[in-house]
Amino acid sequence: MTVPGVGKVMPVPANIRSSIAIRVKGFAMAVMSLVGSSPDIYLPLIDGAVLGRLRGKPGCSMRSGLLLMLWFLLRLPMANDEMRMLSDPFGSGFPK
Repeated sequence: MTVPGVGKVMPVPANIRSSIAIRVKGFAMAVMSLVGSSPDIYLPLIDGAVLGRLRGKPGCSMRSGLLLMLWFLLRLPMANDEMRMLSDPFGSGFPK
């Protein structure tokens, strides 16, 4: 099969296609979109509470500090994986 702009493309054989039901895929996509959009839901509430109690520069500093602390806390579990990838970038799995 030839696709315009791409060239010759091999079709996916039927035995390789996913056996996951479309309803399950749809549910998984809905859950992931909810998780992905949760910062847009909760951060304005947190910002409103912080800026409502501390007005002006102290409130903005507190908001920035909270966001920075949240970023570090969420990045911490990934740091070990990143260090492992840097030491073994191609994932050979051989001991050094």
